Amino acid sequence: MLFFGEQKKKTILLVDDDVSVRTMLGMLFQSQDYEVLEASSGDQGVRLAIEKLPDAIILDVMLPQMSGFEVLGLLRSNEKLAKTPIVMCTARDTLDDVERCLSAGANDYIQKPFDLKTVLGKIQKLLSPA
Repeated sequence: MLFFGEQKKKTILLVDDDVSVRTMLGMLFQSQDYEVLEASSGDQGVRLAIEKLPDAIILDVMLPQMSGFEVLGLLRSNEKLAKTPIVMCTARDTLDDVERCLSAGANDYIQKPFDLKTVLGKIQKLLSPA
């Protein structure tokens, strides 16, 4: 229950099959007072996103069962999630990879290994009022 003047914590959904990446990013965002949700597969990420409607999503490209691009397509086709900021995260780093992420509907792209300040800055920028 929120009291007058209180604001709901922003929620970040981390979708990555690498537990160390989820843990590292989870600790980063929790230290900045974000609520963090975690999914280890694409289908779990889609279910959590639909159920919890996070404020932003960090989505790995290479996931078990369903690729990050498939997840991105499903999220963008959902009316309630179509405008949710999504940052794709991958170890691939060619210009084609960046263009594929952005043309598929991602708001931004992060290359692994990543700098935590860069990740935080990208999310804060995407969540700041226009």
